[in-house]
Amino acid sequence: MLGSDGKILASASALEARFSEIAQDAASQPISGCVGAISTGGRTEWAAARARLASASTMNAANLKTVDEALFLVCLDSVRDI
Repeated sequence: MLGSDGKILASASALEARFSEIAQDAASQPISGCVGAISTGGRTEWAAARARLASASTMNAANLKTVDEALFLVCLDSVRDI
């Protein structure tokens, strides 16, 4: 990962370690649904599901705003029947 000046901010091994920590933490959390999976449906279904998610709580709306404004994101969801 490089900064705007081209200098290395985080090495590949540091990013790998951090992603591993995130995945381990996520694995220890109860599964309440894979939000990322809503984007795998058709545009109409996705938009409706996203609107319901955003209107369910102000925290959801704020989290979606953060995702919308991100340069990129990494989805670590594991899609499976729930």
